[in-house]
Amino acid sequence: MGSDFELHSFRYRHEGKSWEIDIPATSEADAWQRVCRMQEATYLGRLVMVVPAHLGFAAKAFVWFKTTFRRAKSDHLV
Repeated sequence: MGSDFELHSFRYRHEGKSWEIDIPATSEADAWQRVCRMQEATYLGRLVMVVPAHLGFAAKAFVWFKTTFRRAKSDHLV
């Protein structure tokens, strides 16, 4: 994400509750265009963990190991 991007917040209602989502965009108009494109979105999976970059190589190696092990375990169960 470039330095000209800012987070723009949107609120919507679903199943009687209020939810919010942040969209990185260069302007409010850009954010609205991105929201309108959401109907074309593709599901990529569930966010399991966010690892701060400042933790360095050890954190990246740990995440790689956990991801690889989890995939191998789930593949074995199928």
